[in-house]
Amino acid sequence: MAKKNAIQFLAKHGKDIDWLFSTFGNLNSAELELASTIVYVDRELLERHQRASIDVVTQQVHDIKPHFTRQQVSRFIEDLIDEEVLEATTTPIARRA
Repeated sequence: MAKKNAIQFLAKHGKDIDWLFSTFGNLNSAELELASTIVYVDRELLERHQRASIDVVTQQVHDIKPHFTRQQVSRFIEDLIDEEVLEATTTPIARRA
């Protein structure tokens, strides 16, 4: 029964699991901590039907996780935008091209 459930689960979610590992599988624990906080802030904005610039999200994340530098946070946000993970965080027009 458990094997059948596992097979069904993997059949249903296999592509999502592959994407997850290809996007986040090479990150260490600190990087995963930062990524999850950035996604949390982005989704909170989305839930409130708001958008914010990279600078605003960087500041919000840095306020939550001050042991990461603003530069680290900003670079990670840009990487997550490039991976199309973030939905409420906006980029400057020049960077979108």
